[in-house]
Amino acid sequence: MQLSVFEMVILLVLGSAAGDPMLYKQVGILPSITVFIMVVALYRLVIYFLAQNRRFEVLIKGRPEYLIKEGSICIKDF
Repeated sequence: MQLSVFEMVILLVLGSAAGDPMLYKQVGILPSITVFIMVVALYRLVIYFLAQNRRFEVLIKGRPEYLIKEGSICIKDF
């Protein structure tokens, strides 16, 4: 399975939210838990809309492009 750019951003945000209370004593755990809940809720909402609307899916995930097609490099398509 390959992660999309959107999913990679979600992972970076969650990692940052988890790391802040571990690195900085001034940052409490409650703000990190709040960020986790909000990010997961928004991610679930976006995934729901992706399943419902093809145009929204193309907007968020983009379209796949061929780099090599039938054994030749497709430079002209870019």
